[in-house]
Amino acid sequence: RRLIVQMKKKYMMFILVFIITLGYAAVSTKVELIGKTDIKYNEEDFRVEITSLKVNNILELEKISEDKQSFKYQGSGNEVIEYTVTNYSYQYDVKINLICNPSAGIEIEQIGELKGQSKENRTIISTSKSEVTCTIGIEKISRTDYAEDMCKVVEGQEWTFNYTGSEQEFVVPCDGEYKIELWGAQGGATPLFTGIGGKGAYVSGESFFSANYKFYLYIGEKGEDGPILNKLGGYNGGGGNTTTDGRGSNGGGSTDIRLKNGEWNNFNSLKSRIMVAGAGGGSGISNTGSYGGMVLSKLSNLHGGNGTQTSGGLVGTEYTHDSLATAGGFGYGGDGGRFVVGAGGSGYYGGAGGQHITPITSGGGGGGSSFISGHNGCDAISESSTETNIIHTGKPYHYSGLKFKNTVMIDGAGYSWTNVKGAYTGMPSHDGKSTMTGNSGHGYAKITYLGK
Repeated sequence: RRLIVQMKKKYMMFILVFIITLGYAAVSTKVELIGKTDIKYNEEDFRVEITSLKVNNILELEKISEDKQSFKYQGSGNEVIEYTVTNYSYQYDVKINLICNPSAGIEIEQIGELKGQSKENRTIISTSKSEVTCTIGIEKISRTDYAEDMCKVVEGQEWTFNYTGSEQEFVVPCDGEYKIELWGAQGGATPLFTGIGGKGAYVSGESFFSANYKFYLYIGEKGEDGPILNKLGGYNGGGGNTTTDGRGSNGGGSTDIRLKNGEWNNFNSLKSRIMVAGAGGGSGISNTGSYGGMVLSKLSNLHGGNGTQTSGGLVGTEYTHDSLATAGGFGYGGDGGRFVVGAGGSGYYGGAGGQHITPITSGGGGGGSSFISGHNGCDAISESSTETNIIHTGKPYHYSGLKFKNTVMIDGAGYSWTNVKGAYTGMPSHDGKSTMTGNSGHGYAKITYLGK
């Protein structure tokens, strides 16, 4: 095993000599340690887990064990399994070997070496009809270049987060300034007609964070295209079409970052959100869903209302026709209901489902609102404040009182927002090399280290 050498104040020099006896020969190796030293493994830094599992392209996170070291499935004789292993360690690389029992009829694409702070996806082809348990075997390899200073993150280093259908953890590697960027998901379309899903919003901000501070990221899922029958909306709050005669499309899921984890709709987790990129609403027959990210409400004669900083979007009353569409709420979009009606996108508050007029005229869902703690128009209060009830005060809140600087909020149509709509600017593409009008597809997130 290699040893990690943690350097402290320089007082004196030690010389260690290791004598390894090989048969009749001896090999002498000098290791020069300058200053007071500790020679040990840093077990607190080491964490390797199975973080995603798909069976025949269906997300099956519940099949992963509680300790995230194994998963179990019942074979049908025709499984294609995609598994992801994440190495959260900063101070360790690892070698991964997945072992399945029983092994008959199973072909494993192994991961092999997995660097610290990285993840890899691989595939298993299974023709087994048995109950199969697969467990990761881990060989730890220390990264001795991290010994003197555990934080070797360089200025400009980025961490990116795609949609997975579950929360994703980020541990701040070292003290410094960080920029957080989020893109909300797009609403679903109605391809049989001409409706297009509303596009997701963009938000960003910068703040100082101390090492080991934890965040939890929830990346929104694109709303499913219509016709939809009795299905929930996009992950992280997108409105659905949950009636048996719905024909519209689902709302997109917002992308957010939180201080407390849990299921996406856990109230304590939701109210700890410090940044949210609103998602677009689903489309109706020929009407595009509303885009995500507005601060103020908007309600047309067809579209569901958009979410705001203090309330969910409302369903219009001009045309109802038993559409059964519902209003948006805290962290979720309203349902589309019956007929070809789009569902609301989620956000800090979600948009409402659209309205139905005639069999050939139906509206899109409203978009969800964005939120940045510290941004003009987003007047958050901390949970420790005496104003703890957002329903009574009309103010959003979160746990920390944290506020971002250099904030940017751009809606899915490309317009900037403070507490009023500003000029068209477009939003940054995911790689930051160009601009685009609204985010298409699933949501996305990026964290960038800006330096000490």
